[in-house]
Amino acid sequence: MDDCEKRDIANECRPPDEGEVDSTTANICQHGHTEIVQLFDIDFERPTLETVNIEELLPLMQAFTEETFVPIPARPEFTVEDDFQDNMRRAERLLKQDKYYLVRHYGELVGFGGLNYYGHMPDNSKGRVYELTQVYTAPKYRRNKIFTRLVRQMMDDFAKEEPSSVIMSASEKKPVLDLLYAEGFKDIKADTMQSICETNPEFSPEELADEKVWIDSKRGHPKFRFVMQG
Repeated sequence: MDDCEKRDIANECRPPDEGEVDSTTANICQHGHTEIVQLFDIDFERPTLETVNIEELLPLMQAFTEETFVPIPARPEFTVEDDFQDNMRRAERLLKQDKYYLVRHYGELVGFGGLNYYGHMPDNSKGRVYELTQVYTAPKYRRNKIFTRLVRQMMDDFAKEEPSSVIMSASEKKPVLDLLYAEGFKDIKADTMQSICETNPEFSPEELADEKVWIDSKRGHPKFRFVMQG
């Protein structure tokens, strides 16, 4: 087993050994057929719609959409391109609300994520509820704990700004759930998700109907979870 494989299994970033690479950049190694770049310096940026470069965002958003697209049985006409347009509209809305983050490595965009207002707990016990959305890292920059670091950054920022809870939905096929559980997230029921979204006055009737269809499509799925922290 070479050093690259050991680092991948440990799932840790570490400084390069002396003489291994330039200490201000990154290691590049091969994991199977995928090039993995191991980062030691990343920056989080919280832009607005006025300051962000939308053109720069497009390629990574396209990759995110293609990787995460799931057909909706109740809407067979809904395509990857439709999903991409929806994702861009959501990103632009969150940028307007100052709730979107970019992740950079020496200026290069390597990931992004946002917090989308989803509603309130039905008993209003924990204030507003936000949904972690579009949390994505470019494939060659994974295995650097960027997801965990970004989620912590977002939750820390919003915990200072207002009492809130955070939810997310994810498939057990991806390691995202294990990372969320490690950060204190716990399973919640689909009924709770539906009750929360019903309290959101920002949902149009069409958006609320679509959200309920999506929740129902995941209800009882053995490999899918809704989780909450806070």
